[in-house]
Amino acid sequence: ATSTLPKLLTQILSSDGLVQAVRALQPSALCRLINHIGLEDAAELVALASTAQLTQVFDEDLWHASKPGQEEHFDAARFGLWLAVLLEAGEQFAAQKLTELPEELVMLAMHQQLLVINLDELAVQLTSGSEDHTAQLEKALVSLPHHEFEEYRVIARQHDGWDALLDVLVALDEQHHDFLQQLLARCCHASSEYIADNGGLYEVLTSEQMLEEDAAAA
Repeated sequence: ATSTLPKLLTQILSSDGLVQAVRALQPSALCRLINHIGLEDAAELVALASTAQLTQVFDEDLWHASKPGQEEHFDAARFGLWLAVLLEAGEQFAAQKLTELPEELVMLAMHQQLLVINLDELAVQLTSGSEDHTAQLEKALVSLPHHEFEEYRVIARQHDGWDALLDVLVALDEQHHDFLQQLLARCCHASSEYIADNGGLYEVLTSEQMLEEDAAAA
C-alpha cells in the first residue's frame, strides 16, 4: 500500500477539486500520506483536511506505546509539531481548529505542555513562605517561558514548541476568549492537582523532568 502513496499524492495535488480530494480520503490513508511526506512538509494537506479527519488522524498519530501490548501514551511533543504545521495556515486558522477538536483532546494536549497557575494563588505562595523560599520560587518562575492571560499564568512544561503554542493561545484569547478561559480553568485545576501530588510548585518547577526539557531546548 505504501508504494501507492506517491501516485495518490500526485493525483490529489493535480486535482481540480483539491479540497474535495483530500476530504474524500479515509483518515488512515490521510495519516499514512502525511507520514510519507513528513508532517513538517504536509501543511497544505493538513490545512485542507476536515476537523473530523484530523480528529481520527490524531487518534492514530499521537498515541504510542513503548512496546507492543503496553499502555499507549500521548505524545505531547508530536502535538506541538502539529500545532506548528497548523500555524502555517495562520494563527486564526490554528485557533479555530482547536475549538473544533474534541475538548478532552485539547485539554490533555495543553495539560501535557503547560502548567496553569491562578495568579491570586501564586501571590499567596510567594508571600507565605520564608524569604529564602520565596526568592528561590521567584527565580524558578522567571527562568521558564510564561505568559499571563487575565487571572492565569501559563508556564511551559516543554520548552520545545513554546513559541507555536503561545501564538495559538494568543489567537484564542483574541478570537475565542470564552473558549480559552474555560480551557485555562480546566488546566489550572489539573495543574493544581499535579503540583499537590508532586511536592509543591517549587519542586515541580525544578524537577528533573523540567530541567531535562530546559537542557534539551538549550
